[in-house]
Amino acid sequence: MSLNIRRNVSTNVVAFFINIALTFIGYRMVVQQGGTAALGVWSALSAAIFVIRLGDVGMGSSAERHVAMVDATAQPLKARGYLDTALLINSLLFLILACVGWLILSFKIEWIVPDNQNLQLEALHLLPLMLVVFVISNIANVLSGGLRGLHLVYITAYLSIGGAILQLLVILILVPRLGIAGLAWAQLAQNIFIAILAWYYFNKKLKSSLSLSLSLSLSLVSWLPTQCQKLYFRELFSFSMRSQVVNLINGLFEPISKFLVGHSSGMATLGIFEIAYKIVSLPRNAVVSGVMGITPAITKLLLTEKTEAIRLYRKAKKMVIIATGAVLLCVVLTSPVMSYLLLHKIDSTLIIFISILAVGFWFNAIGAPAYTLGFAFGKMKSNMISASMSVVSLVLFGLLTQVWSSLYGAVVACGLSLMLGGFFILFLNEKLLKDA
Repeated sequence: MSLNIRRNVSTNVVAFFINIALTFIGYRMVVQQGGTAALGVWSALSAAIFVIRLGDVGMGSSAERHVAMVDATAQPLKARGYLDTALLINSLLFLILACVGWLILSFKIEWIVPDNQNLQLEALHLLPLMLVVFVISNIANVLSGGLRGLHLVYITAYLSIGGAILQLLVILILVPRLGIAGLAWAQLAQNIFIAILAWYYFNKKLKSSLSLSLSLSLSLVSWLPTQCQKLYFRELFSFSMRSQVVNLINGLFEPISKFLVGHSSGMATLGIFEIAYKIVSLPRNAVVSGVMGITPAITKLLLTEKTEAIRLYRKAKKMVIIATGAVLLCVVLTSPVMSYLLLHKIDSTLIIFISILAVGFWFNAIGAPAYTLGFAFGKMKSNMISASMSVVSLVLFGLLTQVWSSLYGAVVACGLSLMLGGFFILFLNEKLLKDA
């Protein structure tokens, strides 16, 4: 089976940069229509909805890993069984989580958007739609994970690009009329597009490996997850619980930082922080996405050619350090221009936020390749420790630095915690290579 390493990495990075541009077009239109406070509401709701993921058991990443471990040319129905099982469990679970989340968040919306009744009403109207996006985006993620597991990351990148174009069209039509609700509708359209086509291409790839009779048989059920098995569920669940603890702890970092900023400085400042966080994190993630694109390949190589897996890791690490440093330096140097484009003024607070976060994210990116080793080896303890340290230090640093400055304290805490997490995972997970 071809691992498509170069193609997977390059297309994944291109797709990420296209989605970055799309994000800022959407944000600019929201700021034009409702100001930074409206963007702050979007940011606060996104952070709150993420907390609902505490109930997620992590079937998406587990499906990607288990499909990657299967030779789909020899065992296509087994690969399909893993994805079907993950898809069914994940869809039911996220539907339940969304319903529970709506009951809790709508009842206590003042926890999310404090001290402004008009913004609270806007948040209440937007919440159901954002929860629907939450469910569909996670279904799309599981299906894309299946494609990544087949070493077809480049196809998921093409789907992401196509979805981005569709999202842009919806943004241009709806955001001027509906404000931030238009942004949510655009995301919904994008994720439905990706989910449908990812499912189609996954089945198309498997059918090419089947005999004619089995291919015709699979065609009859290809749009339904009928290949679920208890055995597959046990295998998926065993890894998913370990990986998801790490994902959830890591995922808490952004919403906690937003809660710290929002409650200390208000929705307008949170809107500026949202812009700064995306300006820095998205280009950084675009580079790191190249590393994530080789995770299925490293997983496969560890089973067959460990020396090649180690070589691939070291090459990825060198690329990330150099490329992330260059990209984030450009981000800092061009921050006044981006401030003018997004806010129609050169905002010193935004520029300072960007500079602080850029330093933190660069040091954090140094540990990104080591982070993927935990998934490839199936050993998540170090990832869990590192993620926990980042979140705990964010809270502690946040409480301490806000005494120094209510405006910049939480942002400085965010930068320091990112640096700490990056160094710690690098130190812990490179030990896995020595033991391989």
